[in-house]
Amino acid sequence: MKTFCRLTYRVPFSETDAMGIVHHANHPKYLERGRVEFLRLTDFSYVDIVKSGFHFPLTEMNVSYKKPILFDDVILIETAVAEVSKVRMTFSYKIFSISALREPQLSTEAFDGRPLAVGETFHCCTNESGRPVEMPAALYDCMLKLWGEQP
Repeated sequence: MKTFCRLTYRVPFSETDAMGIVHHANHPKYLERGRVEFLRLTDFSYVDIVKSGFHFPLTEMNVSYKKPILFDDVILIETAVAEVSKVRMTFSYKIFSISALREPQLSTEAFDGRPLAVGETFHCCTNESGRPVEMPAALYDCMLKLWGEQP
């Protein structure tokens, strides 16, 4: 069963355009917030991954804008592992509008509602020299489990 990370965020005025709509350049930042929080909640914070000599640079990103996100909206960023191999990881995202601020959490139940935006990011595991390598076995096993596969 897939595990989702849920993170809430209130949209500040500085991220909107003249119409009070979130500028499209901010959506990738929301995806990154979701991904970093997802890793932190799984006990593999990105800081710890980097300290152990590994990186997960972004190799591709897709975002589909369904409905505008507005100034002062509280959004829910739902992040999940969409695919994992020993060298690559793909995350999927859905961004929803919600009314009440909630704490970040991991869950196996998706948020029910129509997303404002959906996206995917694709990452490759590299060493400090930027060379593709297999991710640490413990991280790989953890990502498989969160993806819904048994290691």
